Amino acid sequence: MIKIKDEELEKIFQKHTESVSIINAFGQELEKSEQEKKNLQADYDNMKKELTFCRSSYFILVYKITTGEDKQIGPVDEVTFRLSEYKYRDFLKSLKNRIPDIEILNLNDAYSNNKEAKTFMTTHFPNKVGVFNFNKGSSLKCCLSVFFEELVEISQRVIGELNIHEFEISQAQLIALLCANKHKQLFGLIKCKLDLSSVPDFGGNLSGSWIKGLDLDGCGEIWCCNWQYNGTHFENLIAGLSQEEDFKKNLKMIKMSECGMEKNMVEKILEDYGFGHVEIYNHSK
Repeated sequence: MIKIKDEELEKIFQKHTESVSIINAFGQELEKSEQEKKNLQADYDNMKKELTFCRSSYFILVYKITTGEDKQIGPVDEVTFRLSEYKYRDFLKSLKNRIPDIEILNLNDAYSNNKEAKTFMTTHFPNKVGVFNFNKGSSLKCCLSVFFEELVEISQRVIGELNIHEFEISQAQLIALLCANKHKQLFGLIKCKLDLSSVPDFGGNLSGSWIKGLDLDGCGEIWCCNWQYNGTHFENLIAGLSQEEDFKKNLKMIKMSECGMEKNMVEKILEDYGFGHVEIYNHSK
């Protein structure tokens, strides 16, 4: 057996003690770093809240000055800009930065005031919007090309629902818009004239679709697609969508008020193309 002298044992013990001290000190520094990190994160979160409050307060003040209205503008609010009214156009012209995040944003009568609408969507649109209704209240059926690029761009900032009202939409635009909005809960083309004279080819680009609701209210009216006499156009849309497995699997509801078609005909088309599980909501001929 090898004998270790007392002084060697002492050296080993001292070295062990030093190592333990170093490890303990390092552990304390780590704990301190974690706490400092938490403190910094808390400071950062508080600063963000203060900044959001200041930004909201600024926009609320500008809104009151330009429109004469008291209105909350923030992440839980609904805000409507009726561009047919000068006071709302005046507010949008006064903007220097993006407005704060908003729960529901309605940009009405956009086509009649396309310069203000395009500038707003390009430069001042919020970073995050829950629901966006575009061109609601317009009585015009004009080509969507004027706003197409802006709508594709801002679609990434709309997280829940996007509805486009009162436009003529080409088949290529329809395909691009549906694909750009496939990660939303609901997508709507309301009182729009859709080019569906042939079956649209989505080319697999709806893979990963989360869309649960498709709103086609008013699209079948006589001054839109006139599905009472052009029922094959609606069938063409469903036929094209049936080729997209994720879309077909996740779609739960289709809104069809004022569609120009009998409900049993709509049900038959949906059943024939594998959408028998989809609820027809708010149907009226």
